[in-house]
Amino acid sequence: MTWPRCPAVAVEPLTDADCDTHEARQTRILAELHDDIDREVLAAYGWSDLAPALVGRPGGTMPSPHKAPDQEAAQETQLPASWT
Repeated sequence: MTWPRCPAVAVEPLTDADCDTHEARQTRILAELHDDIDREVLAAYGWSDLAPALVGRPGGTMPSPHKAPDQEAAQETQLPASWT
């Protein structure tokens, strides 16, 4: 199924700029939910102290070649090898 780029509105169609804003907000909301889940999972394992180094950062809780040194250290210290 193909979804429309922007939601249908009762008054008039959204402009391309409005569609871009709408999509950016949806992406931001999804990112915030993902970060919340990451924090909860880390807390469930007793690793809340790792959240500042990992949550909300590029490659924070998933494999990435673009990690900062503190992210690498946090993962090497306590996270399972399958996460790195």
